[in-house]
Amino acid sequence: MSTFSPSTSLLTEKVQKKEETNAAENNYKGWADDHKIGDWADDCDDTFYYEWCSWLVEKLQPIVASAETPTYISVPAKTVLFFVKLCVGKHKKETKQIFLDQLVGLEAPRAEMKEILQRLQDSCESHVLTPTGVLLWGSSGTGKTTLAHALAREAEASFLPVAGEDLLRDEKGVGKLNSIFSEARDSARSIIFIDGLEAVKAVKKLIEHMDRCVSDGAVVLVVATAEKLHLVDEKLMDYMSTMIELKKPNLQTRQDMANVIIQKQETEVPEGEKETVVKYIASEMDGFVWKDISLVCFESKMRAMRRGAGVPMTLEDVREYIKVFKRNRSLREEKAREAKEEDNKSKRAKALEVVWEDLDDMVFKTAKNQN
Repeated sequence: MSTFSPSTSLLTEKVQKKEETNAAENNYKGWADDHKIGDWADDCDDTFYYEWCSWLVEKLQPIVASAETPTYISVPAKTVLFFVKLCVGKHKKETKQIFLDQLVGLEAPRAEMKEILQRLQDSCESHVLTPTGVLLWGSSGTGKTTLAHALAREAEASFLPVAGEDLLRDEKGVGKLNSIFSEARDSARSIIFIDGLEAVKAVKKLIEHMDRCVSDGAVVLVVATAEKLHLVDEKLMDYMSTMIELKKPNLQTRQDMANVIIQKQETEVPEGEKETVVKYIASEMDGFVWKDISLVCFESKMRAMRRGAGVPMTLEDVREYIKVFKRNRSLREEKAREAKEEDNKSKRAKALEVVWEDLDDMVFKTAKNQN
C-alpha cells in the first residue's frame, strides 16, 4: 500500500514562503508603528472605518512605491489593509476621547447631560444617585450613542455597553444582566449603556438590578436609547427619570456639521469655494443626520482623489455624489416598503386563515347542535 508523500523541495518551498509572508507582515506592522499610522486614526469617523482604511491604503501607495521604502512593504493589499485596521483599531481603543463640548448640533441635550454629569460627580460623596435611568430617544444617527460615550468619558466612569435585543427572559439574557451589573458595582462609578430599550424582554430582572443599585448606594447609571417610545415597556419608562430627545439637525446645524467634517477629514476645497460647498451640502441634506453628511463629504473627497493625488474636492464632486446618495437611499427605502408590504400581506393572510377556521368550527358546532 503506497501513500502520497510530497517532495522535500515542495515542503521546503511552502514553509519558506509562509515564513517570508509572516516576516513581511511583522515588518509591516513595525513599519506602521514607526510611522505612527495610528495617529492618523483621530481623523477617522467610526461610521466609515473600513472606507477610511481603504483610503489609507491608497494614501500609502506612493510611499510603498518609493525607493526609500523597504522591500518588505510590498505585501498584498489584503495584508496591508489587515494590519492598518489592526494598528488603527488598537490606537482608537486606547486613545478615543469624546467630550460633550465637541458635539456639534446637540446644544440642548448637551446641557442636560452636563447636569447629569454634575449629579454623577456629587453622588460619589453622597452615594445617592439621581437619576438612576436616562433615556435618549430619537431617530437613528442623531447622536444618542455618541452622547452616552461623551458622558462616560467626562465622568471618568466605566462604560459597559449591551444590546437591548440580548436581554431576553431566557437564561442567557438574565445571565448577561447579572454579569454586567456585577461588573458595574465593582467599579467606583459606572454607566450601563443599553442600546435599544424597546427590545429588552428581561424587564423584571433589569428593574431588580436597578433597585438593588439604589439600595446598595452603588454609583451605577443606566443610559438607554430608543427610537420608538411606544414600544418601550411602561414599567421601564417609570425608571427612566430623565428623558432627552435628540432631533434631526436643522439647516444651521447641518452647515456646522459639514464644516467640522470637512476639517476633520482634512479635505482640500478650492479657495473661496468652501462656503458654497458647505451651504449646498446643508441645503440638500434636509432630513439627514451626521453620519449621512459625513458619508457625502467622504465620498465626494474620494471622487476628487480618483482624479489624482492632491486634487481638491469641488462643488461638482459634492453635487454628483449627493445624486448617487439620494438614489441609493430611495432604492433602499423602496425595498424596505416592499418587504413591509409583503410581511403585512402574510400577516393578513394568516389572520384571515384563522378567522375562516373559527367560522368553520362555529358552523360545524351549530350544525351539530341543531341535529
